[in-house]
Amino acid sequence: MVSGRRARLLLTATALAAAALSGGAAPAAAASDATLWTYYGRTGPAFWGQLDPAWRTCDTGRRQTPINLVFAGSKSDRDLGSVATQKTASFLPKGVQNGFKYDCVSKDGCGSASWAGTSYNFVQFHLHVAAEHTLDGAVVPAELHLVHATPTGRLLVVGVLIDVGAPSELIRKMLAGVEKAVTKANPKPFSRLPISKAEWTGLLPLRPCMPQL
Repeated sequence: MVSGRRARLLLTATALAAAALSGGAAPAAAASDATLWTYYGRTGPAFWGQLDPAWRTCDTGRRQTPINLVFAGSKSDRDLGSVATQKTASFLPKGVQNGFKYDCVSKDGCGSASWAGTSYNFVQFHLHVAAEHTLDGAVVPAELHLVHATPTGRLLVVGVLIDVGAPSELIRKMLAGVEKAVTKANPKPFSRLPISKAEWTGLLPLRPCMPQL
């Protein structure tokens, strides 16, 4: 099982993803669901720029995911709570091309974030297993993405790299929230997933090593 207690925090202001949204568009994934893409093989990152004409920046750009994080020293020593906070709220799982996301469905919001003078709302989270990014060239077991957005669709993603450790009850709860819906014998509709502020506190790192990228 994976544990957030041994996690490191990575903060990225996702300029590329934000550029894919415009005006008052609702927050959405930067990549189209119409084109198959993965993190491995012939549809993996090395080929993304060739899979869709709109993705050519993946061949020429220098600031897009996934990236190899090299910790040469932090430019900032802020704790997670000074960047992003989570509230007791409900989320609704939804199947997407490469797994599941959990959308905020609480009318009073699920949390907020602040970075470089801009305020964001916590709109969804999702898990990558293994992690989307590598750390000093090594594959990390998992990565939790907390996705925040402004009303105009500008995004801020807080990523928590998760190592193997003691069982995490919240991660177990997240996975159980989608398990019933993918059971072949007796699939059930997705149900709301309530997560308390205390559960978030028990998972997320308290004093992360956080570089400003």
